[in-house]
Amino acid sequence: MDRLLIVFVDALGPEQWASSRALQRVVGVSRALTGVAGFSSGAIATLLTGQTCANHGRLCLFSARSKAAPRSPLDALLWLRWLPPALAERGAVRRRLARWLAEREGLTGYVALHRVRPQDFRWLDIPERDDVFESATIGGCPTFLGDARDRGLSVFAARWALAEDERWKHTFSMLQQKKPRLSMLYASELDAALHEHGPSTAVAESVLDRLAARVARARDILASDGATVRTVVVGDHGMSAVRRVIDPRPISERGDVRAFVDSTIVRLWGTERSLARARLFAERARWPARWIAREQLEAWGVGVDGAPWGDAWLQIDEGALFAPSHVGGRVAGMHGYGPDARSSSACFASDASVDESVVSLSSVAGWVRAQTERWS
Repeated sequence: MDRLLIVFVDALGPEQWASSRALQRVVGVSRALTGVAGFSSGAIATLLTGQTCANHGRLCLFSARSKAAPRSPLDALLWLRWLPPALAERGAVRRRLARWLAEREGLTGYVALHRVRPQDFRWLDIPERDDVFESATIGGCPTFLGDARDRGLSVFAARWALAEDERWKHTFSMLQQKKPRLSMLYASELDAALHEHGPSTAVAESVLDRLAARVARARDILASDGATVRTVVVGDHGMSAVRRVIDPRPISERGDVRAFVDSTIVRLWGTERSLARARLFAERARWPARWIAREQLEAWGVGVDGAPWGDAWLQIDEGALFAPSHVGGRVAGMHGYGPDARSSSACFASDASVDESVVSLSSVAGWVRAQTERWS
């Protein structure tokens, strides 16, 4: 009996794996994978489907609303603009509202409102509405988990929405009961620690030690009946220490463009003339950032039809941060610097040799399919 254990670790880059002797003892062979533009929403979708954003339609938490589908779940929150900002923008209020919105609209995907202004809910949408680990497809693109289920294989996917300790407790229980052929586990603790404390810290090392112990336990449970278990630990990106902070409001609050600030990206919508003026301002300000036009977005695999992700981007350099942003403020560590940035590489680590075909996040799904198709 062969089993495949895949542990997805948010923010596990090559440097994080290299810094953890504990994790190396569990999965001792690793390779750096080329990442994707955007953030975890797009990276996880690419990991599961093998497709780019242009196909699966995931990139960031918020997109511009489609003219073809003018309604959005965010319409249910338009009344927030009548509340005092001191109340409407409070973190605890936003978290409760996100849970209420998910329940009201039947959303099983990741929903977070962060610091998006209530007036912006009128033109924004939430692309990730379903649990990507349970969905057979993402944006019409089949996932390797859905493919395995369709072939009749026993599959377990961790409940991502549970708190970390509760999720691992539930996972161990389910693995013990079912011993599935394919298991997809999920760990989010590292990403939170790296954002708050930065990379290469004692806190990050402690999280990696705990992760290694949990992966080893999951593997041992699956192998307890004598089965051969292949163990893979894969991330979606790494993390860079933040050394400089830029206030994006001189551009994001211009009246001639529409803007959304994603910590490392100012996504802009506007006419050619208004975008040219915004670009000129950024260049004269000598911000540590580069202008990403439509052609480069297409080369990065970002869908541009209808401009759901912007007509152009102002992409800040690695190690810098736009703050305040629509999704947060100052942090010690950040990612999302473009697929060519060092911190955008993901780690693929295994307890056996790594196939030469596994070179990018988009190649993982094909590798998993090849492994599991042997069992059908």
